Amino acid sequence: GEHEEHAKTKYLIVDTGTTYFTAPGSIYDEIIATLQEAPCPQVESYVPLTYVLRSASGDTFQLEVTQETYMVADDSETCQPAFMKLDLKKQYGPAMILGEVFMRHFFTVFSRGNGDLTEAKVGFAKAKLGAIPKVSSKMGSVLQIQEAPLMRRSAEH
Repeated sequence: GEHEEHAKTKYLIVDTGTTYFTAPGSIYDEIIATLQEAPCPQVESYVPLTYVLRSASGDTFQLEVTQETYMVADDSETCQPAFMKLDLKKQYGPAMILGEVFMRHFFTVFSRGNGDLTEAKVGFAKAKLGAIPKVSSKMGSVLQIQEAPLMRRSAEH
C-alpha cells in the first residue's frame, strides 16, 4: 500500500565516514514518528527495522536491525533514534546509509574485487558484542616484542 511506497529506497549505502543511519525526508519523518525518544528501558519493546537487500544476482535477503543498534543513549539514560535526515542527489538516490553505529553491531567486510564497480561487494555478520579477541601464543610474543621498544622510548622522553 501507500505505507510501503514511503518505506522504499533504491540504494543502501554502507559508509564508515557516516556516524548514524540516514534516511531521505519522508522515510526519516516516518521513522522519527514511530521510534520516539524515550527512557532507555521503554525502547526495549521497539520493533526491529528490516532492510530488504537484493544481491547482484537478484536474490533478496532481510537484514534485521534491532533497537539495541538503532537507538543510542545519552548521559541521562534517554534513548533516541540514531538517524539523520539526508536527501542525496538524484544520481545517488533515493538512498539510506548504514553508518558507524550500524557497524558497531555488524561485522562488515568490503570487497572491491578487481576494482570494477560491478565487482564491489559488502558482507555482513552479526557481531558478538563483548567478545574477547583470541590471540595465539606465538602472536602474543610478537606483539610483546614490538610493544616493548615503544614503551622504553616513551619513558625516556
